[in-house]
Amino acid sequence: MMTTDKAVFSRIRVGAFCLLALIAVQVVVGATVRATGSGMGCPDWPLCHGQWLPAWNFESVLEYAHRLVGAVVSVSLILLTAAVFLSTRLRSAFAGLAGLGLLLLIILVSFGAMTVAYDMPPAVVATHLELAALVALVWLTLALRAGEVLGVRRQIPPPGLYRWAAILAFLACFFQLFLGAMVSVSHAGLACPDFPTCFGMWIPPLVGNVGVQVVHRLGALVVAVCVFALVALFEIQGAEWARGWVRLAGLLLVAQIGLGAANVFYEVPPLLSVLHLLTGVSLFFTLYIVVYACWPSLWLVKTTLEEGESASLPLPLEKPRRPLKERLAAYYQLTKPTIVMLVVLTGLPAIMIASNGRVDVRLALAALFGTACAAASAAVFNQFFERERDKQMSRTATRPIPAGLVTPREALVFAILLGACAAFTLMTYTNWLATALAFGSLLFYGFFYTLVLKGSSPQNIVIGGAAGASAPLIGWAAVTGEVGWPAWVMFAIVFFWTPPHFWALAIYRLDDYVAARVPMFPVVYGIPATVRWIAIYALMLVPLTLFLVPLGAAGPIYFFSALFLGLGFLVMAWRVLLTEDRRDAIKLFAYSIVYTLALFTMLTLDAALGGPRIGALVAWGF
Repeated sequence: MMTTDKAVFSRIRVGAFCLLALIAVQVVVGATVRATGSGMGCPDWPLCHGQWLPAWNFESVLEYAHRLVGAVVSVSLILLTAAVFLSTRLRSAFAGLAGLGLLLLIILVSFGAMTVAYDMPPAVVATHLELAALVALVWLTLALRAGEVLGVRRQIPPPGLYRWAAILAFLACFFQLFLGAMVSVSHAGLACPDFPTCFGMWIPPLVGNVGVQVVHRLGALVVAVCVFALVALFEIQGAEWARGWVRLAGLLLVAQIGLGAANVFYEVPPLLSVLHLLTGVSLFFTLYIVVYACWPSLWLVKTTLEEGESASLPLPLEKPRRPLKERLAAYYQLTKPTIVMLVVLTGLPAIMIASNGRVDVRLALAALFGTACAAASAAVFNQFFERERDKQMSRTATRPIPAGLVTPREALVFAILLGACAAFTLMTYTNWLATALAFGSLLFYGFFYTLVLKGSSPQNIVIGGAAGASAPLIGWAAVTGEVGWPAWVMFAIVFFWTPPHFWALAIYRLDDYVAARVPMFPVVYGIPATVRWIAIYALMLVPLTLFLVPLGAAGPIYFFSALFLGLGFLVMAWRVLLTEDRRDAIKLFAYSIVYTLALFTMLTLDAALGGPRIGALVAWGF
């Protein structure tokens, strides 16, 4: 590499690290603002009590200092972004990262203004912290890549489960930061006066600030399991140079748990509160460095050398620029829109029935939108992790990632944004139980099913069906704050529908699953055993759909529709059982989609027309 090029990359690397240091200062000051209750020290924005200089009191000065540091960070980021775009070398390597950092900064400043304009709503403040973390991640990535250009080499890690564990631990920590900020802003730090129990109970009622605190503790437990599993996996098979970072993550986790307990015992003093946040942020960035080390394919790009150069310069792969419409269509397909539509449709009647005819439109839309985002996020995570396997199957080879329409890195960012959108929407407009159910189903399908179940057990679809069946639970919880029996019946309907639906497809696509070495039920046990179990599940499903009527959740419109549709399902399943023909199996698969659409559409119509009341009037008339 030429001397001038080295100087350019060295300067941008130093500038990126200086920007990260400024962001760290801003996080410290921001944490102190929250810990001392100084967030409204300046109740207007960008002025402070109508003046450019703050009043001379602690709260106003501290809040104003937070704004000043933020302004310095903003100006520094804009200058660094300009430096990237003004340099041909830097622009070719880092234009995407710099542009993303600038976009996140604009959103971050907007959220900062919203915290003041709307009197610091907890979800907005928590999102503000997450955005600051994302801005820092962008520039940390740029600094690391600039170091590689300058000759800082890193070991290419071998494949292994530890790499997936690194991503899972990082994502769990990312969402835990959000939960921790919600605890701080909601003043829920002492909602549970004891530790590790809450009022002597391991799982108390998830109501109000107690619910916020308990969900935060459960999130900490998830992070702890993920990090300790990561440490164990790295000691067994992880890349050597990254092992030190993983051990540091383990130590930070222990310190974080200790500080969390101390905050309860000492009634959340400001110093411990700030240290608790800083340790959590440090753990977050440490885990990111581990992910960066484990997945070079997400960051490394094609290199181009000038004559006489000894070091490589990252340059983006040359590829044709696709029209915006085509790119948007690829992202749309990445969400598996048909499945998302089915998920939302199964949640709608739960909301209507739970509302007893008094539907809060804003809450219903938020619940459905949040559920859709969670389902879409899980679908994108699923395709991100399965992109190599998808290339081997004709049914999935045309999906956006294996087809090259969306890069793995773009898909991962898209999945995270969808998950964050789901969490923000549900936490802001519904309640913690609905949010926890949605986030749990996302993790279960996007990670546990995809990474563990699908490739290891012929019962993968049976167990994994729980994730796709969770929409009625989320909708019911969003309305009532609990999960009633009708919601569980709707959950069971989707749960028992899933195996015959997917096994029918697996019979038709048997060769694909054999080639990809996916242990689907017909691959392991053969077609005769599979069709018998399809018939068994159909026999359990159809009577189950009628249970909503005696529970008082549905009326005659739904009853006769479910009976008619169920008879059709049984006939199709019986035909597959008799013939064991793949053509009949794909017909059952197609009918199963129509069956679910029609069944829950009629349940929604029944609820809208007051089906249970109609049923009661008919019964009374007889």
